[in-house]
Amino acid sequence: MIIQAEYYGNPFLGLFMTTNEEITFVPKNTPEDLVHKIEECLETEVVPISVYNSSLIGLFMSMNSKGAVLPEIAYSDEVKEINEYLNEIIIVEDFTAIGNLIALNDEVALVSPVISKEKVKEIESALKVRVIQTKIANMDVTGSLVALTNKGFVLTPLAKEEEFRSLEDAIGIEGVQTTVNYGNPMVKSGVVANSNGAIVGSLTTPYELGRIDEGLFLR
Repeated sequence: MIIQAEYYGNPFLGLFMTTNEEITFVPKNTPEDLVHKIEECLETEVVPISVYNSSLIGLFMSMNSKGAVLPEIAYSDEVKEINEYLNEIIIVEDFTAIGNLIALNDEVALVSPVISKEKVKEIESALKVRVIQTKIANMDVTGSLVALTNKGFVLTPLAKEEEFRSLEDAIGIEGVQTTVNYGNPMVKSGVVANSNGAIVGSLTTPYELGRIDEGLFLR
């Protein structure tokens, strides 16, 4: 299932929430109708949280079904609350917008080259993932340029065809290249997805919807 939505008029849903196969973390003031849409579409429990007392959950964290990566600015009570739902929590000291730097599914982590090798090893060990440390389209904001699930992925069209094919081989699943929200190439900002469905920004065009549906194998 794929549906369109917005968060208080903002179509960049990926900045405000993040999901795995069982849980979707959303801001504490998320409207009830949006919560119901998430429950129906992604088939997860919806858990309201904050990171650094902010509603930018998807910007500040990245997660899979085994754990989450959070910035050092997250408050201890917030980390403790998240830890009630996820066994493994990894704290990154040098950066804040973790969702822009890391994309996760349950098997693979696409990690920006700006993340230290020591932290990469910690992510690999704690989350039981195969780490691919790479730029995308010659940019360090790896996590913002791809929406990744266990079934497929959607990649920014800024990446060249050769780079896209190389990523397909490295990740081990197929994907597509497209924009979101009427031409925005930062696809993670407008897509919240797992194996069950995807919620995308309200400005997403029919063509973009079709491409996202195809890339995430939601049909």
